[in-house]
Amino acid sequence: TQDLSAVETVVQGIGKAIAEKKNFHSVVLRSTVLPGTTRGRIMALLERETGGSVGETFGLANNPEFTREGSAIADFRNPSRIVIGEIDSRTGDRLASVYSGIDALLVCTSAEVAETVKYADNSWHALKVVFANEMDAISRVADVDSREVMNIFCADTVLNISPAYLKPGFAFGGPCLPKDVDVLTQWCRSNGVDIPVLAHVAESNERVIRRACSTVMDAGLSRIAFLGLAYKAGVGDLRGSPFAVLARQLLQAGRSVRAFDPDVSRGRRLATRHDYTDDAVEGLGSLLTDDVDELMAWAEVVVVTSYADQYATVLSKLDSRRVVLDLAGSRSIG
Repeated sequence: TQDLSAVETVVQGIGKAIAEKKNFHSVVLRSTVLPGTTRGRIMALLERETGGSVGETFGLANNPEFTREGSAIADFRNPSRIVIGEIDSRTGDRLASVYSGIDALLVCTSAEVAETVKYADNSWHALKVVFANEMDAISRVADVDSREVMNIFCADTVLNISPAYLKPGFAFGGPCLPKDVDVLTQWCRSNGVDIPVLAHVAESNERVIRRACSTVMDAGLSRIAFLGLAYKAGVGDLRGSPFAVLARQLLQAGRSVRAFDPDVSRGRRLATRHDYTDDAVEGLGSLLTDDVDELMAWAEVVVVTSYADQYATVLSKLDSRRVVLDLAGSRSIG
């Protein structure tokens, strides 16, 4: 558990001081705290000590710091962005005015998002260090210069050092990523290279699929429609498709599954290699349909795997009559 004793002591003192004042005071928490702490324990302490309520007696916000020891002043004056997680808008506005002289992106959001962003930052930084060191361990066994490897790796600012792949959505898949991660981890195992993070990438990916399956199962409905079955839109390839894996799991659990994916349907008609299509899902031909309107009329649950143009019309018609599982990312549907 997180030790908040020092923070709570300070907050209690601030609350007692506010109780003796007539003016509205804003309290801003800069400490790194777990999601829900500002609105939960901190707000409760302030309300208890002041005898009032947030937004009336006092204001409250979470404003995570992104400074580093040894360069804190420079980091404060030249931030990558400023994040204000407000509980009340009055405090949010006040805090924004404090930063008015700093030229940086200012993001106003909820306290919970602000709290989580700080942990996302630090976890990502730690993960980058671990990844680089695991690549170093691999490079040593391969007798290559790990610094040269990582310099070339970092030169790719389209996929490697960029926002690419950093959007919450669903599991990775396709004919390359699962295979290459598996080959590399097996090679490391056979050569006695300990890479605990990379070795558990596939397991973490599989758990994403299992969570999605549980979400569908918990809905208690039996007719499941997939909008898209290939690992990405625009291809008719089901090899390594996490959506195909999810469809198989639902079929094995006794659910009825059907899918609309014109690229896969076209691929089945043109391809001579069944490993691209039919081998991925048993009875694929009976699952696929070309009539998306009929599919939507049949479906109780709709699994959205892509926002590609070929699904645009049906996406615009989705409503609350059906359970929608959006695996393509954060977007308003219907």
